[in-house]
Amino acid sequence: MDSITSLLINAKQPLVDIEAHCSITQALELMKTKHVTSVVIYGEKDHWLGAGNSNICIDNKQFIGLVSILDIILFLASKPAASTTQYNELTSTTRVVDLVGQNTESQSLWLGDTKAKLKYALEPLSKGVHRFLIPIYPATSTETPMKPTHFQLCSQSDVIAHFSPLLRTDARFATLTESPIAPYMSPKPIIVQKSDPVLPVLTSLASLNLMAVPVVDSEGILADTLSVSDFRA
Repeated sequence: MDSITSLLINAKQPLVDIEAHCSITQALELMKTKHVTSVVIYGEKDHWLGAGNSNICIDNKQFIGLVSILDIILFLASKPAASTTQYNELTSTTRVVDLVGQNTESQSLWLGDTKAKLKYALEPLSKGVHRFLIPIYPATSTETPMKPTHFQLCSQSDVIAHFSPLLRTDARFATLTESPIAPYMSPKPIIVQKSDPVLPVLTSLASLNLMAVPVVDSEGILADTLSVSDFRA
């Protein structure tokens, strides 16, 4: 199988990161502008301890952790304010780094091996990790060990986008294109109703490391899906 760097060749935007002392408001504005649902938090090298005791650096930056829209929503929900003004003050005065570690996934910062085969990179994704960092090295370098020029973020969506065309053209995936979906489905999926309040649903998403849930109407018929990306705007 291809290496994980092959997922990043076709016009994937540069890593979206934000300095640790920036506010939640600034993080939300960045996510909206860049059309992403999470950002990587960085601080000055040798001044921070990364999530999960990680030590991932590039130049003078040290990556501390990753914060998503879901982390921000749950943080705000845990700090009830009486008015919009108070919420605005909270988001403008709270450092984005203070949200690192709010859920299980953000307690560690996963790093992929650039030269690893994709089948090995997929293992953490199958355990509930949605994103991991990949170091990108120069094509030619005499340094030992080689130092990355930059990092990219690889997500479950990148993997799906990579494999989708292959399902139609690669004979190795013939069995998947012909197989029913039932064996791959969760036997007890999490389902919510349209009338359910938002906060408990989001709390369940975070605790179960899910990115989306099906939404049914009063008759149990699928009406829509609710995902973290719905809250990006």
